[in-house]
Parts: sequence; C-alpha cells; structure tokens
Amino acid sequence: MRDSTSEQAVISGALNVMQERVQSPYSCGAQVIPGLLNHGDVPEIASLIAPRRCLWEIGARDKLISPKLAEEALSRLRRAYKALQAEDRLIVDRFEGGHVWNGRVTYPLLKKVLG
Repeated sequence: MRDSTSEQAVISGALNVMQERVQSPYSCGAQVIPGLLNHGDVPEIASLIAPRRCLWEIGARDKLISPKLAEEALSRLRRAYKALQAEDRLIVDRFEGGHVWNGRVTYPLLKKVLG
C-alpha cells in the first residue's frame, strides 16, 4: 500500500445518505445524482478514496445531517478503511458548530501536508 501524505482529502458538512438529501427541502439538486444508488450511496462512493487519508468534519448542530444517519454513514466508511487495513487514515473531527467549515483539525493537517 502506498503512503503519500499529500494524497488526502478534507470533507465538511457532507456525511449523509441520499435518503436524507432528497427529503430535505434545503437539499440542492447538485447533490442528487441520478443512478448513484445503482453503485452505492454516499458512504460507498466516498470510500473510494481509501486507503488515502480523509478527514471528515461533522458539526454537532448541523441541521442538514441527522446524527443517526451520519453515524451509519461513518460506520460504512470505517468498514471500507478496515478492509484495506487503513483505519487510522479515516479521521473524524466532531465539533460543536452547525453546517460550516470548522478547520480546527483541518488547518493544522493541511499546513503539515502542504507546508
């Protein structure tokens, strides 16, 4: 398995499933991808980055993402990383904010990686 510290992603405010995205009146059409569920839901598609590092920011007060469904999605992501023996490369930053970019863990990580 290759280990390049520059191969990583940061994702904020997006850890949900299609069921949640289509039920919300706020959900923007760009988030609803026709035919996606034929291949997997958001967690399965997101897990394609594995085994590379991926940091997910999750706001405790994000009204667009159900905590229960976020946990389910995270569990599915963890299974993919575990299958590739890369559990330590899936990083989760839970913070008290809402549907916002937090940066508490992200900025130090990006500074380390990008210099």
